[in-house]
Amino acid sequence: MESTTAGEFIAYPTNRVVGTISDGDKTQQAVAALVKAGFDRGEIEVLHGDQDVRRLDPSGDEHGIFAKLQRTLVRGAVGSELKHLTHHVSDLQAGRFVVMVLAPERRNRDVAADILHAHGAEFVGFYGRWAYESLPEESPEAPFTEKTYDIGADHETVRIRLGGDGATILGATLLPAVATAVGASLWLVSWRSNETVIVHAIDVERGIAYTSLTPRDSAPTHVKGTVTVVG
Repeated sequence: MESTTAGEFIAYPTNRVVGTISDGDKTQQAVAALVKAGFDRGEIEVLHGDQDVRRLDPSGDEHGIFAKLQRTLVRGAVGSELKHLTHHVSDLQAGRFVVMVLAPERRNRDVAADILHAHGAEFVGFYGRWAYESLPEESPEAPFTEKTYDIGADHETVRIRLGGDGATILGATLLPAVATAVGASLWLVSWRSNETVIVHAIDVERGIAYTSLTPRDSAPTHVKGTVTVVG
């Protein structure tokens, strides 16, 4: 897989997410995934081989006095950025592929980083205007640990046990409930008591619960309450 842009000196990859992929096939797949996600193909560069080592040119020696001046300014003002660029030069010299994606908006750079990580990229980061931000792969969330909560609503308290595979309403009898995680600390829990359908939207981190009660043949009522961990 050859470089997608020929020749010109890369002074600084401003507003680009950059990462290194060792395998050419995975690099092609990453580019295809980026395009599918909405990135313009012309805003994606793949660097590979000696020609692109010269394009990065950390010293500026191969591109004349202005390139040397630019590298001197970078070295003096933001030396860490030059260190990152030098790392990419080493990647190219080792035969790897360096992918650069124009992504000035926060959402787009997160999407680009996720796609690169999904295709085995390493050393993924974003080059802002003279500021580098590492974009490491997010660790998978740990499995949810079973816990028991009290949901207080309208002077009544319901005790519920939440686990990774569902929920149970605790009391004189154990009632099954349907629990759906909708965020890191957000849950929707629904169950039935006699002829009433009860739905709780709970934020276990903030301690807030919104409860909807819908009796048979009656309009629903909505109550804001609290959620407290008890064990």
